[in-house]
Amino acid sequence: MDLRTRGVPPTSDERTAVESVLGAPAARDAHEAVGGRRNRSRRHLLLATLHAVNDRVGWLTTEAIDHIAERLDISPAEVYGVATFYSLFSTDERPAHQVHACIDLACRAAGGPAEGDVPDGVYPSACLGMCERAPATFVIDAGNPVGRAVCGPTAPGRLGSFAAGGSPAVGEEAVPEAAVPQAGDPSLVLL
Repeated sequence: MDLRTRGVPPTSDERTAVESVLGAPAARDAHEAVGGRRNRSRRHLLLATLHAVNDRVGWLTTEAIDHIAERLDISPAEVYGVATFYSLFSTDERPAHQVHACIDLACRAAGGPAEGDVPDGVYPSACLGMCERAPATFVIDAGNPVGRAVCGPTAPGRLGSFAAGGSPAVGEEAVPEAAVPQAGDPSLVLL
């Protein structure tokens, strides 16, 4: 595989985020080959590494994408493809405080917004995986430590207050048992 990057180093925050998942790069001799089977066997860590950088910085720079590609021995195009597939990631600069509103069918059916209806400062997300608590909202405050909060169900007027810098209050999220009464039942089988 042809692994070509721009050769521009990532920021220290980006490097730290990558190392939190992949560990520090191993010291090596100048004549030692890198990559190969060992790195390819760690490809399953790509999504976790993207999340770590996104959580720390708020978005994914080209330098971070290149650094992740080098560390995992995969092409920057592959990293970019995964990064641009998921709406929680961005390759364009975003603020540290981000509000993601689910615009998927289950949330819209429960009174959530369609893509064109989200207020300024709110990012539409295809699915947040909280259909049982629809309409769902995810608030992230990138940094160290990262702040995350979910709200579901989200009242229609709350998105604007979240976009203005607010976050769901502690305990505001419904406990899973309220949304899914059978949660925790040992007789249930995950298919």
